[in-house]
Formats: sequence, C-alpha cells, structure tokens
Amino acid sequence: MQAIASEFNATLINLERKRSNGTEHSILEIKILRTSSKASNSLLDLTSYFSRFPLFTGKHLDYQEWSKVLALTIKGTHQTKDAPSGDDQVASAS
Repeated sequence: MQAIASEFNATLINLERKRSNGTEHSILEIKILRTSSKASNSLLDLTSYFSRFPLFTGKHLDYQEWSKVLALTIKGTHQTKDAPSGDDQVASAS
C-alpha cells in the first residue's frame, strides 16, 4: 500500500477498530489512501490508473461519479453561479 501511496503522491492512513462482544475480541485494520494535490497531477494519474485497471465491485460506480466531479473541478465549473447543483451537476459532467 505504501508503494501505491508513493506512486500517487498520497498519504497512507492506517486505522484500527477494536471490537468486543464480551467473550470475543477482534481488530479490524483499515488502510486509506488520501490524495488531494492537483498540483502534482496525482488525481489525473489516478484516473489514468483506474481507466487501465478498472474496479470490479460497486466501488466502480462510486469511481465513475467521482471522476465526473473531478472533471467539473478541473474545468473550474464546480463552483460557478450557473453550474447545476446536486445530482444534475454530476449527470451533466458526462
């Protein structure tokens, strides 16, 4: 995961969630890659990566919506007065 984080100039966040139901104890490890640097083009690199290696789960639909919002952000139309709002904005980005 660290190699992927480095490739996309992202931050790797490790979280642990401890659960207990009285007699059994378990630890859930969660890894999150966070990137937000447009200057490093890491978001564009990420879209190129997922275009070449698409997700095969429900996360694929999340990615598609995210990429539409990213396109609006790059165009600079995500916060304009005339931009559509809510789901209309995402739908119009495609």
